[in-house]
Amino acid sequence: MSCGCTHMDTIRSVTPSAKGCEECLRIGTEWVHLRLCRECGHVGCCDDSPHRHATAHFHATRHSIIEGYDPPEGWGWCFIYETMVDLPDQTAQWGPIPRFVERQTVRAGDGARGLSVRSSPARGRWRRRRRRGRIAKRAFPVPPPPSG
Repeated sequence: MSCGCTHMDTIRSVTPSAKGCEECLRIGTEWVHLRLCRECGHVGCCDDSPHRHATAHFHATRHSIIEGYDPPEGWGWCFIYETMVDLPDQTAQWGPIPRFVERQTVRAGDGARGLSVRSSPARGRWRRRRRRGRIAKRAFPVPPPPSG
């Protein structure tokens, strides 16, 4: 599964830095899922969370390998090669993780952002590309609603 990734030698057995996303705990916000840096142990929130601290940690430190930490998912991801990687082990959790967001509901017209319980690096990558305009929001024109 780690085809082409040359960062496997950076994977360490780490101790998680916090019982939740470090930055979200500091500013008092919630997250959807947690990601663990397998080089230094930083715990950050996923790309479906409002602040995307795991990705921000990668951009700040260039630590490329993360683990799906909460809920324990057992997969690894290389940010540089944008590929799944096989981890040699799974990091144990300290105990119950606080403030896990199940799902926010979206009603028409309220402008709220729905957060999914399912999160994957591939989905986050797709969303980033869509925000940057590399993927069209609609592949075909939508006809106007019937009048009258």
